[in-house]
Amino acid sequence: MTFLDKYRINRALRQVGNYDLDGVLGRFGLERRSIAADVAADVGFFVLGCLAGALAGVFFAPRRGIELREQMKKSIGERGFVGGMQETIRQTPAGRA
Repeated sequence: MTFLDKYRINRALRQVGNYDLDGVLGRFGLERRSIAADVAADVGFFVLGCLAGALAGVFFAPRRGIELREQMKKSIGERGFVGGMQETIRQTPAGRA
């Protein structure tokens, strides 16, 4: 390692020492974030996922809600809970939206 290399290394280290943490993070396009901001973002994404799942369930339901509840009551009353659910699943046409 030559004297010039050592000089360049020392100069670079001095320049890095002049930066604060926010300045160094800013060089890489990063920033400090609080834990509360991360939690709020996670909760927001969870709520959006729940809404998307509920919306998908409404659009892809095999029957209208009233028809499905009546069929389930009828089959549960006739065969008991487990047998009635199995029969309801068998009677539901696949791919019907």
